[in-house]
Amino acid sequence: MKIQKDDASVFALAFLVEQGFSMVSFSVPLYARSLGATQALVGAISSGFGLTYIISALFSYFLLKSLSAIRKKLLVLLCAYAFVVLFYLTIKTPAYLFFVRALEGFVLGLLFPLTDTLPALYGEKESHAFFLRTTRVGASLTSLLPRSQAL
Repeated sequence: MKIQKDDASVFALAFLVEQGFSMVSFSVPLYARSLGATQALVGAISSGFGLTYIISALFSYFLLKSLSAIRKKLLVLLCAYAFVVLFYLTIKTPAYLFFVRALEGFVLGLLFPLTDTLPALYGEKESHAFFLRTTRVGASLTSLLPRSQAL
């Protein structure tokens, strides 16, 4: 498999997105508890993310249906994800955390199906396998970070 310049940038981007997502995901219950959320609300925050992710992932088909301007769609969704992540800096209550987490689920439900199918545009199975390994390495390395760095 020959990795082209465009491939390398997509793989690096996937690695970085997975790093951020994985850091936030395992920290949310701890963060919610530190804000005073009950155990039930912590569960609701996780469920809100999952529900909005599923709903928006169903609509991601329409983004993938037209492969034109795929880079623009990817850029818009990555910017939207970066914008949502910035909301984490303003959270003061568990209810607001619920809102931000649900919004994050919605954006990622559109983004991940797009990034996961992007290597298929190149038509190489090896490219897709390498891409998936890149995102999994990002997730694995995040779990090795000390808790203090993740929060």
